[in-house]
Amino acid sequence: MTTRQSDGPEYQLRIQVRPSQLSEVRRSVSERLDLWGLAALSDDVCIVLTEALSNVHKHAGGGFSDIALWCSGAYLWTMVSDSSHDMPVLKDPDLTMSSGRGMRLIEALTDNWLVIPSHAGKWLVCWFAVPSTVMPTAAEELEQCYP
Repeated sequence: MTTRQSDGPEYQLRIQVRPSQLSEVRRSVSERLDLWGLAALSDDVCIVLTEALSNVHKHAGGGFSDIALWCSGAYLWTMVSDSSHDMPVLKDPDLTMSSGRGMRLIEALTDNWLVIPSHAGKWLVCWFAVPSTVMPTAAEELEQCYP
């Protein structure tokens, strides 16, 4: 996993991607977001991570995936790795099919997303705007810096 600078909380986990693991990931991420005061983002983030990990299972053959979350400034960032070098494709939804809408769902629930190729496969990076109601005011930020 790459290292980056962050001025906010971070959370990382590594899982073997199996459908039976997804509920545990959702629980763990939801608890972490609640601790960070970002419960308002929990549903969307958990749906996006579930879709991303389902794609890892279906299109990248499962295996291990690294998951990272961090909050920096006005955004919550997520990253999910997989071992496939194939890039995801945004498909037009086919209402007669039971799958194929995952990337459209990710597109709809995030503020933006991108894919970063890596030597081991790729990273799906998504970001979510932190609601202004949970953003600290300038005075609160100063109090944290200068107690």
